[in-house]
Amino acid sequence: MQEAIAIAEDSKGRIVINAICHDVSSTCIYRLGKDGELDVTFKGGIVLQKPQTTLRGMVVGANDEIYLSGRSETDETAFAALDPSGGPLQTFGTNGWLKGPGAYSTFEFLALDDGKLVSGGWAANPL
Repeated sequence: MQEAIAIAEDSKGRIVINAICHDVSSTCIYRLGKDGELDVTFKGGIVLQKPQTTLRGMVVGANDEIYLSGRSETDETAFAALDPSGGPLQTFGTNGWLKGPGAYSTFEFLALDDGKLVSGGWAANPL
């Protein structure tokens, strides 16, 4: 079972869907073409993130890169970035992943034009 939690449109009019895939305990990213069909040029249509990772926030960048935010499998703040083909964005963090300290989770965020990310969410401990 999948639960869509974020939807965005890229510069080519394709629809990107961020979903929780309960059957595999992972975050799944789908991309649909303008015709509404699964875009198989996007890593076969579905990109699965690391197991036990919950990435709820999503924004599509100016070059159709996909940025995701949430909580890692180790309960840390996590950001992931995909290139337009669905692979890890190699210029972002380590192999497309960036983790923050502590038990935090981000829900909403912005990708600024200068490449910075601004996020909001919750923390288990006050900062």
